[in-house]
Amino acid sequence: MDGTMARAADSSTAGTDPPAKVHRLRPLRVLLALRDRKFMRVTCFLLEQRGYDVVQDRSTRVVEAAARVQPDIVVFEAEASRGSSARILAGLAALPRAPGVITIVEQELHGSLLGVAAVAKWTPVDELAREIEAASLCRGRTIAREIPEP
Repeated sequence: MDGTMARAADSSTAGTDPPAKVHRLRPLRVLLALRDRKFMRVTCFLLEQRGYDVVQDRSTRVVEAAARVQPDIVVFEAEASRGSSARILAGLAALPRAPGVITIVEQELHGSLLGVAAVAKWTPVDELAREIEAASLCRGRTIAREIPEP
């Protein structure tokens, strides 16, 4: 996570950890667009235990799934190609109801993609939940304006 995103997350959750279960009038809908079936099952179970409405999608068509599901947050695996991930981000930002975005990255690739929160694969679910809460406050503010044209 870059410094800008870290400061935004810190200022929105300063000194407070999210509760083990999140209670809202309507739970946050989280779209998990992940390729690793085991990782998706475990993550889905743990997020549902914390009160999130989780929808799973193993396809590589993240934007189409988000348009269909209309999630509050999209969690997807960053592609090895930054260009592919940037196209996904641009597509998500262009949706009528743009979701918050979190990318899942391999440990060695840990870092942000164009200012979007990045979480290492198999990170503790409490950290992922904190990132989901921070992303829910930034819905629709993806950094698509910074994506260079091909």
